[in-house]
Amino acid sequence: MDSTYFFLDPNSIVNWRTSTLIFYILIISVTYILVKISKKIYKIKILNKVFYLNIGYLLASFILISVKCFSVTGRDTRTGYYYNFLSADSLSSYNDQSVEFGFRLLNVLIHKVFGSYAAFLFIIGLLTVVPVLWLIWKYRKVIDRSSAIILYTCVFYFTGFSALRFALAASIVLISFDAFYEKKWVKAFVFLIIACSIHQTMIIMLLPMLLTFKKNNPKLFASISLVLLFVFFIISRNQISVLLSSSDRYSLYQVSESTQFGWEQIVYYIPFFGIYYLSSYESRNDRWGVLSFDFLATGFVVSNLGHIVFILGRMEYAFTPLILIVPFYIKKFINRRNDLRYLVDILVIIYCIARFLIYICQYYNLSAEMPYVSVFGWSI
Repeated sequence: MDSTYFFLDPNSIVNWRTSTLIFYILIISVTYILVKISKKIYKIKILNKVFYLNIGYLLASFILISVKCFSVTGRDTRTGYYYNFLSADSLSSYNDQSVEFGFRLLNVLIHKVFGSYAAFLFIIGLLTVVPVLWLIWKYRKVIDRSSAIILYTCVFYFTGFSALRFALAASIVLISFDAFYEKKWVKAFVFLIIACSIHQTMIIMLLPMLLTFKKNNPKLFASISLVLLFVFFIISRNQISVLLSSSDRYSLYQVSESTQFGWEQIVYYIPFFGIYYLSSYESRNDRWGVLSFDFLATGFVVSNLGHIVFILGRMEYAFTPLILIVPFYIKKFINRRNDLRYLVDILVIIYCIARFLIYICQYYNLSAEMPYVSVFGWSI
C-alpha cells in the first residue's frame, strides 16, 4: 500500500465519525453474540494431539485478530511508531532511544526480517490479541466466556489501536498472571520482565503478586499496603515531579499539585468488587480469591493515582487480568442464582458498552481512534 496511509500530522484534529462508532459497536456486538450462542465444543485429534474447538469463539477470534492486525488506526500508530520503525536498522539507529529496550529490539528484528511497517503492525497485533484469546479459552470452564469477550473488547481492545506498546505489554502481563496463579514462578517473573522491557510501567504488576505471599489476613494486609502506597504518592508528588522532569521520555507528564480522587474509577470498580463479594465465601478466600482481590484493589488504587501522577493515567487499561477475574465471579454468581442469568447478562452489556462509549468519546481525537484505517488503504 501507499506509505502515505501510515502518516498522520501529529497536530491534526480528528473529527467524530458515526460510521466508525457503528463499526466498533458491530465488532463488540458480533463477537459477543458469536461467543454467547455457540455452545458446542468439538474435539479434534491431530497427530495424536487433542484440540477443542468452538465455532463461535473461533469466528469471534478471527474477527478480533483481523481488525487489529490490519489496522493503521491511532495517532501514535501513524506518527511516532511509524517513524521509529523506519529508523530501526539497528538498536543504535533507532530514532527514540528512550523507548524500552525490548520494544526497540522487536522493531529492529521485524525491520530486518520483513522491512515492512504493515508486517510490524500485523505481528504486534498477533502478539497483543492472541494471548488474551488463548487465555480466555484456557479458562473457559471456570469463567463466563461471553462476559470475558465483551469486557475485553469494550475496555482493553480498542485502547491498543494507538497505544501499541502499552497494549502489547498489558497482554504479556496476562500471561504472567496465568503463570503466577499456577505457581510457575520463573515463567511468571520472566514474562513480567518481558512486559517491563516493552513498557516499564508494568512493574506495578509486581505489587499484587507480592501481596499474595502474605499468609495471615492477606486482604487486610493488601488493603493497608495499598492505602499507604496512595498516601506515599500524595506526599511525594513533588519529588516525583522532579524525577520525571529529568527523564527525556516522561518529562512531558505532569504531577498534580492537588490531591484528587477519581470518582470515575469508583464507578468503574464498584461492579467489580460487587460481583466479587456476591460470590461464595470459599471462592473469595482460596488462592484465586486472594490473587483476584489483590489485583482488583491494586487496579483501583493505581487507577486513582493517575489523577495525581499523570503517567499512570492509562494504567487502568494495564490490568488485563480483570478479563479473567471478573468473568470468573460472574460465572460463580450465575451458578448460584441461575434465575438472574438474563439480568446479569443485561447489566454486563450495559456496563461494558458504557465503558467503551466513555473511552471513545474521550480519546477519538486525542488518540485518533477515528476513522478506522486499514493497511489496505480504506477507512471507515
